[in-house]
Amino acid sequence: MRTTSAALLSLLIGATAAAAQDYERERGLREAIWADRWLEGLRLYDELARDGVAPSGQASYLAGWADWRLHRPEDARPQLEKAARAGFRAGGGRPQPGELLAKIAEYSAAKPPAIDVPGLDRSVIDAYADAKTPLTAPVLDALPRIAEIGREIFREPPPVRFFLFARIPALVRFYDATQLTSRKTGEVPHSTGGAGMVIYCEEKAHRATEAETVSIALHETVHAWIAGYLRARYDRDVRVPRYVDEGLAVYVASSWSDDLRALSARRVAAWRKNHAAPPPEFETLGSPRTFYDPKSVYLNYLLSDLLMQRLLGPPRDGAARIPALLDAFARTGDDAEAWREVTGKDVRAEYRALASELWR
Repeated sequence: MRTTSAALLSLLIGATAAAAQDYERERGLREAIWADRWLEGLRLYDELARDGVAPSGQASYLAGWADWRLHRPEDARPQLEKAARAGFRAGGGRPQPGELLAKIAEYSAAKPPAIDVPGLDRSVIDAYADAKTPLTAPVLDALPRIAEIGREIFREPPPVRFFLFARIPALVRFYDATQLTSRKTGEVPHSTGGAGMVIYCEEKAHRATEAETVSIALHETVHAWIAGYLRARYDRDVRVPRYVDEGLAVYVASSWSDDLRALSARRVAAWRKNHAAPPPEFETLGSPRTFYDPKSVYLNYLLSDLLMQRLLGPPRDGAARIPALLDAFARTGDDAEAWREVTGKDVRAEYRALASELWR
């Protein structure tokens, strides 16, 4: 009897030691994903499989969470299913495996089919559309040129999946499936771009001219490229002020056609005829809270574009400096220093000069 007990104890000790060893092996993965270094965490997760180590429910959940945050629901699903089967429960305010799996099911149901666009390199822009209509066709036809603009700026632009919707209801269903927080009652989401993904609705983005409507697709793709570039190179949340992120998107989009390049200056002049307010303070352009203030957001977009033009020059030349600027933001964490490093200019002085010219 004592021999049997000793054997069982030995097995228990061995199993406990093995579990502790496996838990320790996952330490780097846990620390990486908890610190929002999602690509590093996924690399470490893949290393476990290559080494023949069965990941714990926690490790599978964290890998699924990272893929979800990177807008890769299809990749997240099998990992979250493993976590759910293991009975893992998430802490730290994160959603549970079942909640994320339910969101992924919504996403799969709302996802439009892949669509073939002649001349489009799918490794740059992978296109999906719920309908090809006379209004969505120009957007789809523009994607090869948008991909080429990405190459001109980034050489190897971060890959993007482009989801095109003809009407707002389909946009709402898909957008909500990609979000964990609820929209305000009655609020209709806008087209948007983030790391690896663009969500675009022709009905929502429709403008007075076809060129401007199509340029919104380029605008959102620039957002996706910026986020994807910073994630791929630095694998962390790099703070880019709103006037830079939105300003660069408008700046590049304005290069779509000659008639778009002068729009911001004309629209500021028209805005001034109906508003006696002074120009916004430079500091208000950096924070999302103040940039998107409904009373001034329209003007903030226009001024941000004009400031980019002033700092970088015409898009045909200046857009190629965007990667260096993003690198400077990642390295310095300070917009004044980043602009000075890349352009030799004082961003606040340039903004004061711009405002002085527009409000004289």
